[in-house]
Amino acid sequence: MIEIKENDTLDGGEDIGISCVREMFTEFPEVMKLIENVEVNCKRSNTAEVAYERYSKILDEYQEQPHLLDPHLDTMLTALVKIVKDCEEVDDLAHYCFKYIYFITKVRGHKVVVRHLPHEVNDLEKILKMLEAQNPTDINTWCSRYVLLLWLSIIVMIPFHMSRIDSFTRQEGERKSIIDRILDVCKKFIIAGDSCKNAAIFLASRFFIRADVRQEHLDGFLDWCCVELTDMESGWKGLEPVASILKHGKREDLLPYAPKLLRWNLDSGFRSSKNALIRKFSIKVVQRIARVATWRYKRGNRSLATNLNSTGGKNENLKASGEEMDEDDDVEASAQLTCLISNACL
Repeated sequence: MIEIKENDTLDGGEDIGISCVREMFTEFPEVMKLIENVEVNCKRSNTAEVAYERYSKILDEYQEQPHLLDPHLDTMLTALVKIVKDCEEVDDLAHYCFKYIYFITKVRGHKVVVRHLPHEVNDLEKILKMLEAQNPTDINTWCSRYVLLLWLSIIVMIPFHMSRIDSFTRQEGERKSIIDRILDVCKKFIIAGDSCKNAAIFLASRFFIRADVRQEHLDGFLDWCCVELTDMESGWKGLEPVASILKHGKREDLLPYAPKLLRWNLDSGFRSSKNALIRKFSIKVVQRIARVATWRYKRGNRSLATNLNSTGGKNENLKASGEEMDEDDDVEASAQLTCLISNACL
């Protein structure tokens, strides 16, 4: 640990306040010992709570410098994930492991942690079954649901069609594919009132940008967000997943849905809501629709080699290009773009 005294100054003479900076994750051996003893401590509730309190207190000290955990993330997560995989179902031991994983996520951030979670094909069915067995109203196990949703969000990025690994599980007398089951899980936890909603939205944004899912299910999911979740009290529940999909999806894939989403956003009156959160996500949706909308400009030739190698017809090309630019200047912006710009600037 490096300590800076109160009377130290910078080269320019500016005073530096009292502070401290860590150089490394010094408590790593102690943290690993706590992780290795999770299975033993879990059998005694008092010991388990004391161990978890010590674990969370150590990691809390790295909130300001979470990058110091990076060299050890794989080791910590691998040890915890191994215990979870050995569990047949989400029992008390698995719940404790998920609490440990969640706290790592809290300190380091879910976008970093999710890259270190295993994403093998054979993990998909197990993690999906664990999620389907969870009760979204159980306040004591929300950490488990949160981590399982994050874990599934990296597994669904497998680079081949899901029909190749489909087991077609029968649920409630109906034969469902893996895609349908993941879709049900996304909807189930998006409407939840806890932090699992954020993880479910992150999962949906990854899941619906897949080509095999987007072609058949994206339109229906967007309709579900626009129709089922549009009342003014819970309108944000539909706005958040739409904004996330618009952020992660490709422009050419989302372009057909832009007019419908813009009209839904404006007609629902979200911008006039008294809820600041609803107004925030309404603006996000408008801004991200503007990102995928068709604009007036067209990219020209950006290859220097092509420009240098072209010999004939230079003047004709320049003249034609100039005439085309003049014609473009005369084209009025569409009503959709005008609406986008005016709403994004409010």
